[in-house]
Amino acid sequence: MHVVTSICDPDGAIQTLPPQEVTSPDELPVNATQYSFDTEEEAMAHYSELKPQPSFLFTADCHMKRRTWTNSTLLQGDAPTSLWRLVLNALDIVKDCRTLVIGGDLFDNNRPASQDMVDVSEVVKMFCQTFYIRGNHDSVKPSYLEALKDTSVNGGFGDIICIEPDKETDGYYTHFHRISNHAYIAGIQWMPSDSQFIELLKGVVSNWHSRKRDGDKLYLVLHCTFKHLLNFDGAYQLDANMLKDIVGDEDINVLVGHIHTRDTLVYNDHGNYIHSPGSTYPLSADKMQTPCYGSIIMAETGNIIPVDCNVRKYVNVNIADLDKQKMDLDRFIIPYKPNDHDLPTFINLVVPEDYDKQIVLPENDSYVWKIDRRLAALKERVAQSNKVYTIEDAVREELQNEANRDMVTEMAEELLIADDPVAVLNEWLEFWGVRKATC
Repeated sequence: MHVVTSICDPDGAIQTLPPQEVTSPDELPVNATQYSFDTEEEAMAHYSELKPQPSFLFTADCHMKRRTWTNSTLLQGDAPTSLWRLVLNALDIVKDCRTLVIGGDLFDNNRPASQDMVDVSEVVKMFCQTFYIRGNHDSVKPSYLEALKDTSVNGGFGDIICIEPDKETDGYYTHFHRISNHAYIAGIQWMPSDSQFIELLKGVVSNWHSRKRDGDKLYLVLHCTFKHLLNFDGAYQLDANMLKDIVGDEDINVLVGHIHTRDTLVYNDHGNYIHSPGSTYPLSADKMQTPCYGSIIMAETGNIIPVDCNVRKYVNVNIADLDKQKMDLDRFIIPYKPNDHDLPTFINLVVPEDYDKQIVLPENDSYVWKIDRRLAALKERVAQSNKVYTIEDAVREELQNEANRDMVTEMAEELLIADDPVAVLNEWLEFWGVRKATC
């Protein structure tokens, strides 16, 4: 007879012992359960089902801050709410998932607010260990995450570990952290120099080759641009073929943040992949309708389980289209009522400049409204003219309207304090609909 024994410890954790062959069942303590099987194969199959499989939650580009990409007072709380939703949903899927991996840009800037630190500390407390790298938005060293190592903040619950290479006199030394029997994790922070990044990547792979055992696999966490993740022909640091040449025959799965796009691409014949989880909440106007996820990674197999972290519905509607359908706003919003525990639905109401009817918005706290007259005018102008709409045109138009001058001032203030002014400017250009001029 073959038996599988499960023991529940005082904290509620269940330990399942490997199958044993016995002549008769042992007398068990009250906190143990034993399952009997005729064959070793049956016992092993049951043991495999009960034994927790090592796993970790991977996320990137959380951009912790109070307001969203619009910097509007209308939209607040998306970052902490979505991160908390991600963690709770992950633990619902895999209850033993107690390792968190952050692929950069946890914070939106190098000076996170005190409330952002509190929100992050509450998340970190949920995990036995947190591994992280720094992104381009939170590149300051040491990271603010290091402050949470103080036991007065995190209660001593769990380790917080930076997995970036250490600088030594003769190069970089890579720490490979074991996360299961045969799986390890390491990372490379965001680097502004493409050449230095590539050299460091080659060094990490070389270090791994010299130190791994047969059957070991590595999860390499990066914060960089991959060609296949960009939706335009622009500068990138890596493409799949470059990575394949650098990695060679090593068993390395790449987990990447930075592009805010969810995607998985197999880059070699062994089935190794480049996985981008996407951001935890929409970070630009063109991604409002894109679902947001994190990922549970099963450490031994590499299997990826998507984890939903959507907390707000976004709707874009033209009031002229509703008039054609003879639908009032009270009826229109019914399908978009937020679910329990969700943030209010954001409705961008596009109103043509020549629209002369009175607009009465429903009085309902479940919805946040923005009346957008510029978007309608811009779409009409671009459709009717081949003239390139430049940043000069956009600023001049905004300044003609006294109500919009504060917005230009807000842009200027953001540029002055931004760690990445180009990214801020690109967000405003996208908001205004400015496209690059061609000669």
